[in-house]
Amino acid sequence: PDNVYVGANDPVVKSIATVEGADVGKFEQLTLDKTPVSTTVTDEPGTPGNPGGSNEGDLVKVTITADQTSVAENVKPTFTVHINTALAHDLVVTLSNNAQVTIKAGETSAPYTHDAQGDDVYQDAGQISLGITSAVDATGATFENLELGGAASVQVTDTTDEVVAKLTATPSVTEGGEITYTITLTNKDGLPIDKHAALTFTLDDGKTTITIPANGTTGTATVTAPDNVYVGANDPVVKSIATVEGADVGKFEQLTLDKTPVSTSVTDEPGTPGNEGDLVKVTITADQTSVAENVKPTFTVHVNQPLAHDLVVTLSNNAQVTIKAGETSAPYTHDAQGDDVYQDAGEISLGINSAVDATGATFENLELGGAAKVDVTDTTDEVVAKLTATPSVTEGGEITYTITLTNKDGLPINNHSALTFTLSDGKTVITVPANG
Repeated sequence: PDNVYVGANDPVVKSIATVEGADVGKFEQLTLDKTPVSTTVTDEPGTPGNPGGSNEGDLVKVTITADQTSVAENVKPTFTVHINTALAHDLVVTLSNNAQVTIKAGETSAPYTHDAQGDDVYQDAGQISLGITSAVDATGATFENLELGGAASVQVTDTTDEVVAKLTATPSVTEGGEITYTITLTNKDGLPIDKHAALTFTLDDGKTTITIPANGTTGTATVTAPDNVYVGANDPVVKSIATVEGADVGKFEQLTLDKTPVSTSVTDEPGTPGNEGDLVKVTITADQTSVAENVKPTFTVHVNQPLAHDLVVTLSNNAQVTIKAGETSAPYTHDAQGDDVYQDAGEISLGINSAVDATGATFENLELGGAAKVDVTDTTDEVVAKLTATPSVTEGGEITYTITLTNKDGLPINNHSALTFTLSDGKTVITVPANG
């Protein structure tokens, strides 16, 4: 007999059992000596325990093959472990990944399923190589001539697992408030997204950037919402993802930018109008503290900030002044009090009745300032009372005396009560009537 094990050969023992033949009965006495005879069986030269020469022992060759040439990264590759001859005992084979496979006694192969490389979102095609570390008889017997084959390899191909970058924003803010933009990376199958360098996204305004840190899935940025002085005049803020940059952008199997715009509504401050709204304050100032009564005083109408539209201001004398869009003031010239011959110094007071947007927009918080004043001083305008008389009369005739009031500039002399003049004789009295 012959086997694959070292020192496991029982001696061959035999004895005569029977005899047959045509002349068996011809013998006077044919005796069968049934004493057993024994033959020892040794291992081939060169086997362990029987040195000498090369190993001529019975070969036990253990090999491994891959059942497929390639698999997708999310598929478990299978291998088969083979032996070249069926054995009397189980064979325990240890693989290079420390897994063990048992080929049952009497069989020549056993299957093995390797873990999948693992589905992920990154480009990482490669191969799985699996070899044989050892093969031992389950009973502890030693093989005469054990040979282990080389490793088997399976190519691993990428699947296409999409990662979507999606933008969200604060849905509503008060004007001037902070809008928070967030970009989130997701995979529909929930695969990890944790092996990449930082990614920087730029929104379609060309200014707002959002960075997702290395190995992260979210990043945020804040932007101040627009603010204006008008009620209900806030356009929504709309933004979307434009581009992405980063060292590992190309590492993803498929990185998709969801460019769906996100919109944030911008509301007026609470209580507008009347209120926490943006203040529009309209005031008036006099350009001089005093003017003579014959001089036109000038005023300036102010607004505390440039506006998007013209502002029409109605003054307390019903005159209107327009402050142009983008400007903060406009001049106004008031009529002079008027030059006259009387003592009537005083002041000119000018206030603001209203201020309205030229387009009809309503202000969130409109405040009108108080009146401005200019003192008016008298000029000195002389009135001359001149006496004239009849130049010549016949004795006993009538002499007419006349007193006339005049001003060299022709100013009116028509705002006085009666004036009574007495001539130098102490007796003659001349009266200039009221307003005369």
